[in-house]
Amino acid sequence: MPLVPAICTQCGAPIEVDSTKEAGICPHCGTAFITEKAITQYVTNHVTNTNVTQNITKIIQGREKDEAEDFVLRGLSFLSLEDYLEAAKCFEKAVKLSPADAENHILLYKAITFDFKFYYGALTTKDGGRFTFPLDGNDYEGIPLNDVFAKIEKLAEKTDISALREKYGYSFRRDKEFWKNCFVFAEEALQGKHKDVEKLAKKYYGSLGFRKFDDVAAAAFEALMTSPGLSEEEKEECRNLYFTYEYDKNSDTLRVISFRCFPEKDGYFDTTSVKCRLSYYFPYGSNNTYADVLLNDFHLRGLTRENFRLFRDVKLRAPSPVWDLTGVFLEGRTLTFEEGVREIGKGDGVGNIQFNRFVFPDSLEKITSLSGSWVFSVDLDFLDTSNTLRFGKNLKYIGDRAFFFTQRAVFSGAYILPEGLQHIGTQAFYGSGDLTKAMFVLPASVRSTGEKCFDFKKGPQLVCVGNLSSWNKKWNWLSGYDSNSKSTKWKPYAYFYLKANAFYYNDLAVFVSERGEVVCFDPAKSDSEERRAFLQNFKQFGDFDENKTKFYLSMYRTEGCYIATAVYKSYDCPQVWTLRRFRDEKLKKSAGGRLFVRIYYALSPTLVRLFGKQKWFCFIWKKILDAKVKKLNKQGYADTPYAD
Repeated sequence: MPLVPAICTQCGAPIEVDSTKEAGICPHCGTAFITEKAITQYVTNHVTNTNVTQNITKIIQGREKDEAEDFVLRGLSFLSLEDYLEAAKCFEKAVKLSPADAENHILLYKAITFDFKFYYGALTTKDGGRFTFPLDGNDYEGIPLNDVFAKIEKLAEKTDISALREKYGYSFRRDKEFWKNCFVFAEEALQGKHKDVEKLAKKYYGSLGFRKFDDVAAAAFEALMTSPGLSEEEKEECRNLYFTYEYDKNSDTLRVISFRCFPEKDGYFDTTSVKCRLSYYFPYGSNNTYADVLLNDFHLRGLTRENFRLFRDVKLRAPSPVWDLTGVFLEGRTLTFEEGVREIGKGDGVGNIQFNRFVFPDSLEKITSLSGSWVFSVDLDFLDTSNTLRFGKNLKYIGDRAFFFTQRAVFSGAYILPEGLQHIGTQAFYGSGDLTKAMFVLPASVRSTGEKCFDFKKGPQLVCVGNLSSWNKKWNWLSGYDSNSKSTKWKPYAYFYLKANAFYYNDLAVFVSERGEVVCFDPAKSDSEERRAFLQNFKQFGDFDENKTKFYLSMYRTEGCYIATAVYKSYDCPQVWTLRRFRDEKLKKSAGGRLFVRIYYALSPTLVRLFGKQKWFCFIWKKILDAKVKKLNKQGYADTPYAD
């Protein structure tokens, strides 16, 4: 029962009252009194008497103004009454009048930590405590605790305050012992051992200034583990202390409020050394987030939508050669998979794995998705715009919807897919990001593809090293809105076909200059210098004669195999390549053939426009053309890539 001094409001006798009760009975006169009024009466009389004594002293000494010692005496009076707000106001004035006196600062800190009851809970970080003692009900106009403590530390460097340390029983140093006590204090508060302090803190600091003890514990442990001079043995002792408070035996779960509870290995916090489950709690804006962490599958499953933004660089240790990432939420700068995993996939479920850079091991052979969502999201929150994907040398299969490029950034650089890759799935690379300055290099080993393999609104340059004859006819197509017809139309992406020494494009050719500027030009109208500068972009991927490079405007040529293209859905496929060779090598070399070609180009565009989408039209013509192509192939007309 907390008894405090008071004065009876009826007879004026000094009494002691229970501050938790609203009223009481005076033992002297037997009348009832209101507790708050009786305490106020004592405070008023006590402070008045103190002021009178101080005024008499000032008159005797010939002083007119209050000095620092006057405010110290008043502050001590309020402190004895546990009126911490008024005490803090007095000590603050004493500090302003005598800033070089270390004891004035210590007394101020004593008041704003409730007679040192909150000494180990008020400061939370090395760089700045977030607590501010509000003198006027507003913590922004109050006293930052960190500033007070910092001034004491600074004064201790200039003068000997060992006597003050002995007098008050504290070191007033933010050393490893201080942070250890701060951590223990916060953990004990979480266990309910400091209810009185928590009540005072909420009363004086309010909702604006008071931090949860979870946050205090997290910041204190972070500061403890980064204290100068902390040996490896001491770090291990601190981790054991951490486990004492944060490990729940009933659920076999360790709560992670700082990644420094794990040992460091090659620059990463190694969670794999812990065999129990993990749950994560991090205060908003804490400086112990964005860590470099080594995770395994067991600990990865503890991440949710609410707490997956904890990391900077992450290494993942696969539990087996095949790893299903369904339900995983993870975000950061670089995600590295350790050697051993052969297949990475995502089933039919939620999840989000979003990083700036992905590094895949040589052991990886397959990336696949069984759901409608993408396996990985490529984002650029950390500004680096190149080398966002690094593949291992044994990758053979990139399935449908593997990589999604977010809208928030401009991507650049060359994405070189490894030699040995055999399949690229539908929308394997997709997104709304700007890849105008980027380039994808497709190796000669690719044997099959899905549709729209590189489905971007602002697409990259594509360099094809191998043979395209077995690829899906719409591998480089995407759907786009045509403002003229007000409908969705298919159009192909631009690509350089190294084997045929030809560049296919759908509008203007685009390349990045030495200055990093995007240059657009029409190959049919540009001079040779501009063409050579453009072709230099592809020289690093294979040898070709730029003087013989042909530029082909895909699907927009004034001369083309219209009916064959409508039937086979592509201008670049084995059947159309055969027919184009027959046209150029046979028909155009005789008068009758040239007449046939002119009549064909006069009539076929209209026929295709009217009937090209009709099934019966394509069915009839496919039978005719299949037979013709088969005959031409027997006659020696090749079905290999052909540039007009």
